[in-house]
Amino acid sequence: MLLEREVQSPLDLARAMGEPLNKIGYHVHALREAGCIELVRTEHRRGAVAHFYRPTSRAFLTDEQWAGLPLGIRRRLVAQTLSDLVGDARGAAEGKGFDHEQVHVTRTELEVDEEGFEALVDLMNQTLDRALEIQAESINRRATGETEPDAPSHRTLLGLLHFHRR
Repeated sequence: MLLEREVQSPLDLARAMGEPLNKIGYHVHALREAGCIELVRTEHRRGAVAHFYRPTSRAFLTDEQWAGLPLGIRRRLVAQTLSDLVGDARGAAEGKGFDHEQVHVTRTELEVDEEGFEALVDLMNQTLDRALEIQAESINRRATGETEPDAPSHRTLLGLLHFHRR
């Protein structure tokens, strides 16, 4: 949720997930200790201090971790991700989500050898890493006031697929 919603407080996360604040707070603390999130700002709210965090690393499995999962779990995770992606794309298509002149949608069939396949895997990982860096840079500009407060914000969805075709 932090990746999707930029900066969140534990209370925001607890409400969005329907979970108790103490449970979310425990996990936020663990993520911060692990260096996966960082404190961006604090705000005084009703006599308390709200802490707002953002991600510092990808919340995804490494290729090795993915390969170590049982096939049934990998298939369920893929099915859920595809369902979410298609649902998001359908909702965007029904609205104005694809109207911007710089939206990119392609479907490209490729045939590559093993070395080419590995190069494509690396490219996908690099693309996702860079996309997350761009998001972090954008968040920093907003947090430090480098971006005008009323400047438009683009809520986008980047879907990357790379798989063997039947």
